Amino acid sequence: MSTSIDVSSEYFCYLCLMDVLVLSTGFEPLYLVGWSQALADVERGRVEIIQHYKDRKIGTVLGSLQMPKIIRFLKGVFKRRNVGKKIKLNRRSLFERDNGSCQYCNLHVSYKHFEMEHVIPRSLGGKTTWENIVVSCRKCNSRKGAQTPSEAGMKLKKKPLMPKQKSFFKKILRPDLYFEYKSSVHKMMDEYDTWRNDKNEFT
Repeated sequence: MSTSIDVSSEYFCYLCLMDVLVLSTGFEPLYLVGWSQALADVERGRVEIIQHYKDRKIGTVLGSLQMPKIIRFLKGVFKRRNVGKKIKLNRRSLFERDNGSCQYCNLHVSYKHFEMEHVIPRSLGGKTTWENIVVSCRKCNSRKGAQTPSEAGMKLKKKPLMPKQKSFFKKILRPDLYFEYKSSVHKMMDEYDTWRNDKNEFT
């Protein structure tokens, strides 16, 4: 059963704490605001209401209003991303990038036993960067030693590069969790499109 509470009542301060989720133009969660701020932004035309609380209403001099639960900016507000920020190179991230396989012989090695191998040896000025370090088995690392791959007569499976954020995100999560996240986004978008279509039929 829904409840209607007048803003002049003793519950006013309590209602001020009722959070409304604000989404960017691209449906990314940004922050939380109180219902009064949410309604003010709706009135100014800055946001639209995506979803209401089903069991909460706000009492006003003009009657009861459903309390907004999720709102979205209509124009030009996107979540700030760490564009260009490098993924930290460490033992775990290197293992994930190379799928736990030796980049010389393609042998699968365990996380415990693989070795971080410098393509250009440090003794020759090689740096510890994504472009110069690969997963290696102990045998290949020992064979190569302080030589370049060509000097040791060895060839890399692929050119080592810094992983892309999107593909790396999918790899470090369990597949079931990634697809659950992906499907939830699609579901939300489908529900929003349906809501917009229904809304337009009556406007």
